[in-house]
Amino acid sequence: MSYTLIQGTFRAIGFSPDGDSVRFAPNNVDLVNTLPGGSTELIAGKSIQLRLECIDALETHYTSGSPRFNHQPMQKAMAAREKLLELLGFTGIQWSANLSEVVACDADDRPGYILSNTFDSYGARPVAYAFAGQLPPNRADGEDVFLTANWLAQSTNCEMVEQGFAYPMYYEGAFYDLRARFNQAVQTARAANAANGVWRTDLTAEGFAVPPDTVLTDDHALWPKLFRRVSSFFRENPADGLAQFPDWLAANRDRCIDLDTGSWTALHNFVAHQNGRIKLTKDITRLMFEG
Repeated sequence: MSYTLIQGTFRAIGFSPDGDSVRFAPNNVDLVNTLPGGSTELIAGKSIQLRLECIDALETHYTSGSPRFNHQPMQKAMAAREKLLELLGFTGIQWSANLSEVVACDADDRPGYILSNTFDSYGARPVAYAFAGQLPPNRADGEDVFLTANWLAQSTNCEMVEQGFAYPMYYEGAFYDLRARFNQAVQTARAANAANGVWRTDLTAEGFAVPPDTVLTDDHALWPKLFRRVSSFFRENPADGLAQFPDWLAANRDRCIDLDTGSWTALHNFVAHQNGRIKLTKDITRLMFEG
């Protein structure tokens, strides 16, 4: 797939990065402003929030759902944002008293580039692969490029998955060879089972029951997309139990492709309530979502 290569710097001071989103200031704002789907115009010298393509990190502050489920285990979620900043070249990060904002670092404006071809569905964030450092040889700012699996492996996106700090999350446009490289990264992370990674305590396939709510907010990792749906369910149905969750999902369809069959379907077909527990019955690497 073709992407626009956009050179610039990543920024941290005064912002609240997380494990799959960070600020980026392009050298040439026109390259961002002309990406399809944008709803705002970036001013020269300013930065914009990116959404990192094909990855999903634990939520540090999910405000769209139930107050009961407004974050995932903070130690792992904060480890993910620290790793993202480290991979982008930041050192000496200092956080605000409530740990929500970067207030200082050894050097801001770390050089790098992104590959992007669209904004997110809200028109607010370029969906991007992020790379630290200088451009590859024979590449130029603003060039239309084709992303290969080998090039993808050098991205911060892929490194976050390979080191176990983020889950894969596929949307339409994630080509087979790119998904295959991410799937390889998932296998590596699952085998390593790192202490700060998501897989050691992941309950996505094993299943979970709440209450206690701390199962999801403090103790165990869960694929963030499923966590967000659980949080939204309890926002709308605070008195209900998890037995009603699959029906709620069916009424709030998340359209996706079952990559094993190539057919369009929806997330609720792969979420089961068994023995009081909710679990995903399809491996997350085998689903690709609309949007």
